[in-house]
Amino acid sequence: TSVVQALRDDVQDGHSGGRSYGETLLGTLMMHVLRNHSVRPPRFGTRGIGGLGVAALRQVIEFVHAHLGEDVSLAALAGAAGLSPFHFSRAFKRATGLAPHQFVVKCRVERARELLLHVHLSVADVAARAGFADQSHLSAHFKRAFGTTPAAFVRQMRRR
Repeated sequence: TSVVQALRDDVQDGHSGGRSYGETLLGTLMMHVLRNHSVRPPRFGTRGIGGLGVAALRQVIEFVHAHLGEDVSLAALAGAAGLSPFHFSRAFKRATGLAPHQFVVKCRVERARELLLHVHLSVADVAARAGFADQSHLSAHFKRAFGTTPAAFVRQMRRR
């Protein structure tokens, strides 16, 4: 029920977490239904790294980095790997330890950090370039990752 609640909240908030977050939640809900309410349990292949081939994983990572400023969908990531969104989501998590949405957010936070270090832009401009919905969206994820806000991070770096 927590996945259903998160999906409902995401839809009511206008998909504030981004399209791939909602798609990841939907995939998780589908997996729960398959595992707990189907006659036969689902089977997953085991190829490459956690079910995702090395070349496919590299292609997905390159795709993510090339499209960070865009609203990257789970379907687009799965297409880069040559898998269905459902199978891609599971294989990617096994290969990286992160859900696709979490990986995209992590890459966006890293890109924002690099921009803050090397380019003199406002935090709002950095948020837009890194693919965040707005400055507060970046701030929440940045603080979670680095323990400080982007503005405080910039101030600390300028003092050095």
